[in-house]
Amino acid sequence: MVTGGRKLHNATLLADGKVLITGGSRGSEDPNTQPTNPAYESELWDPATGTWTQMASITTIRSYHSTALLLPDARVLSAGGDFGRTSAEIYSPPYLFNGSRPTITSAPTNVTYGQSFFVATPDAASIANVTLIALSSVTHGFNMGQRINRPAFSQASGGLNVTAPSNANTTPPGYYMLFILNSNGVPSVAKIMRISGTATPTPTPTPTPTPTPTPTPTPTPTATPTPTPSPTPTATPAAPTNLSAAVASASAVNLSWTDNSGNEAGFRIDRSANGATFAKVATVGANITAYSDSGLATSMTYSYRVSAFNAGGSSANSNTATVALVVPSAPTNLIADVAKHGHVTLKWKDNADNETAFQVERSTNGTVFAVIASTAANTTMYTDTNARHKQSYYYRVAAKNKVGLSSYSNVVTTR
Repeated sequence: MVTGGRKLHNATLLADGKVLITGGSRGSEDPNTQPTNPAYESELWDPATGTWTQMASITTIRSYHSTALLLPDARVLSAGGDFGRTSAEIYSPPYLFNGSRPTITSAPTNVTYGQSFFVATPDAASIANVTLIALSSVTHGFNMGQRINRPAFSQASGGLNVTAPSNANTTPPGYYMLFILNSNGVPSVAKIMRISGTATPTPTPTPTPTPTPTPTPTPTPTATPTPTPSPTPTATPAAPTNLSAAVASASAVNLSWTDNSGNEAGFRIDRSANGATFAKVATVGANITAYSDSGLATSMTYSYRVSAFNAGGSSANSNTATVALVVPSAPTNLIADVAKHGHVTLKWKDNADNETAFQVERSTNGTVFAVIASTAANTTMYTDTNARHKQSYYYRVAAKNKVGLSSYSNVVTTR
């Protein structure tokens, strides 16, 4: 954990499979004693990367007898506790701030194991993940009923075709929240559905036979049985190629690849934070060739690979694509040359290889700076044609990309 160990806390499985840690304490006191060092900071654990991220803090002690549950709107209810009393707080995870939610207009309320069912949504084209989160309850901070399932799905006209889980060991019968998540990782408001065993067919009544005289049987030759042909196995799909990864924002990466198969049921996206150990982060439907992975930590390097799958198995992995969510290195050696007519030409050294632009800022007092220009990547010069003759100015430059702004260069003045 980022903030250190804790006890008597709650761990809540979120709609995207990450785990939110809330409450608890760090003291050595007995559970029935008010904590001397309560843990207010929340933390988020990403099982795909094994990384911890510190999140917003709660405002009330939530320790022994507290509860935290995922709500159908994908927020988390944190409540109670011996010293939280009759109060509650609502936590909004980061995925709710990544754009508009997809919506589910209709979904079945009951499905059986292995059943294919239709989920109506106007946002089918943008859906990158479907999750089933079991409804559960908390006792003394423990919630043993939490579980997540990521069913296979494909885009269809007006919605999604989803295949219910087929294994009752990993998905016990009961009630689940069905979430759909778009390419930005934003979840819908869940629909609650019940998953149960295969439906029992209605028996056909057996008619009462009418007795008839038994004729003398005539021997008939025994026919030679015709061998039943073996079913043709489903060929595994061809591996995708040309996987590329590009920074989309400070916490998101856009992936794209080439689909080389005509028989895949979907694609599996794997991610690694160390370039060696990969874990599945999502599956997408057939013919989809792009995915946006969001909710990532900055200052990290991520590696990705993609494979196609169908009933016959999985393809080989694509090439590995690696991307770093880091800000550019700061420019240095900034100098200013003042022309006779007052124009100021700035020159600097470019120390980055991942910038998308340079931000040029100017000040008249050396304290409050304003942006006056944004130049292209790899540019090392800019002329301020709006500078007034005989006016003193201060300048500084920073490199920027989609992750953020670098540190500033040295400040130069025209005095």
